Amino acid sequence: MAPALGNTKTKRVVGYGTIIDSFKMTMAELKKHNDKHQAYNFLEEYAEGRKILFAWVLRKVKIDNEPKPYFYSTGSWCSYDKKLSVKD
Repeated sequence: MAPALGNTKTKRVVGYGTIIDSFKMTMAELKKHNDKHQAYNFLEEYAEGRKILFAWVLRKVKIDNEPKPYFYSTGSWCSYDKKLSVKD
């Protein structure tokens, strides 16, 4: 199974995909390209003061129609295991 993709705002696994590349971007660059990530409204809160964040290039993305909660950590990296998931 492909790595889980977490939504930092909702704290839910929203899909699965393969990260094929990543690169550094400034906050200004990320805001300019909001059409690629839709995080404009909470980007600064998410950045927690960091001036540089990393953008991921994804392939083979599959959306999960029933997003599942995950244990939060800074960033959208998450560890998801059905046995450890929390109930709403």
